[in-house]
Amino acid sequence: MEHTCQNQHENETIAERLLIVRRRAGLSQSDFAKSVDVIPRSYRNYEAAVRDVPLALAINVHRKFDVDLNWLLLGMSPSVTLPAPDVYEKILLAMEGFQRTRAIEFSPHKKAKLISFLVGQFASGREMSEAEIFDYLETTV
Repeated sequence: MEHTCQNQHENETIAERLLIVRRRAGLSQSDFAKSVDVIPRSYRNYEAAVRDVPLALAINVHRKFDVDLNWLLLGMSPSVTLPAPDVYEKILLAMEGFQRTRAIEFSPHKKAKLISFLVGQFASGREMSEAEIFDYLETTV
């Protein structure tokens, strides 16, 4: 039983990393599946951690999207590159604008946590507009 739970956790981790790669590529599940020579329904099962990810799929993702196999399969190297410098600027400007419009000031500790979260969102492939950043910051006040 313990072995099954461990395998399930490993599959979820690989599934999460597949999702990161797909989002970074800006592709739908169907388009991503086709690009790595997999039937879309099968790919959905891999990304949902319903099925084990075959080695052939991992190799195709590695070759077509320049993904480190150690990271994809084992999580052993950095999952994503840091966002471009303009992302940091976008986050900081949005945060400053939010504080100005709400007449508040986040503590340095809270700012660090908020910036870390937002950078992580961008690094995982999610694009956020200034309005979306404001909406997120609104939930933290």
